[in-house]
Amino acid sequence: MASLPPSSAASDAEIRYAVLMHLSFYSVVILPLATVFLVPGMWLARRERSPFLDATGRNIVNFHATVLLLLAMTAPWALLLARTAKASHSRPEALGAAVLAATAAILVLLAFLCPALGAIRANRGMIWRYPLTIPFISQKTGSAQG
Repeated sequence: MASLPPSSAASDAEIRYAVLMHLSFYSVVILPLATVFLVPGMWLARRERSPFLDATGRNIVNFHATVLLLLAMTAPWALLLARTAKASHSRPEALGAAVLAATAAILVLLAFLCPALGAIRANRGMIWRYPLTIPFISQKTGSAQG
């Protein structure tokens, strides 16, 4: 969970917007797919104006995409293994289903905890790199990442 030093170039308005970008994940509670469109939209709207917002938005979008990908990979397997274990009364499949279900639960927990931590760091003017994130959208060279 690396965070970079505060960006001296970030204005108060940019910091507030970065906090909103991090916290926008919680819109998923009201509208399940809102985060798929809201965060990239917020990032795309401001990425050209501020290296701080560009780097922050890239990190957030990468994290959300990673969580969605990992959940899409683990959830069906957990359900399949649970169904197979129930039908065959097999302990290995039951154990596999339990491990995958636990993995999915940890991902969901991270997905709800990390945006709050990112918002706290953004409020301090820091760019926070989410843990276990696949960099689908790489950072620009010369951006606020340094």
